[in-house]
Amino acid sequence: MEELKPSQLKQDLTEEKFVPFSEGNQKIQKSLTNLFSFFKGEKLLEVYEEVSRHAKLLREKYPDCNKRVFYHILIGSSLSSRMGSIIEDDFPGEDSVEKFIENLTEKYQK
Repeated sequence: MEELKPSQLKQDLTEEKFVPFSEGNQKIQKSLTNLFSFFKGEKLLEVYEEVSRHAKLLREKYPDCNKRVFYHILIGSSLSSRMGSIIEDDFPGEDSVEKFIENLTEKYQK
């Protein structure tokens, strides 16, 4: 395997661009961020664990989840332009990230 030179690494890093979320998706992302901001300690850990379980379910069920905007909203990461084609749609039915966040918000804001 060919070793990369520092100049090649720098070039690779500068070519990477992060894909911004649409305005609607930013609102969904903000809903999850706001939910996290309400809690500390054990309760916050409980919310994170639920998010982690849902993310794991999506990873197991959808091999293309890393290309899906809603998966990245859920796990709090960004999308790189290097990923190729990006899927803007939410997951179908009960796997919907938007619905999951709504249900989580309802459950924990009581």
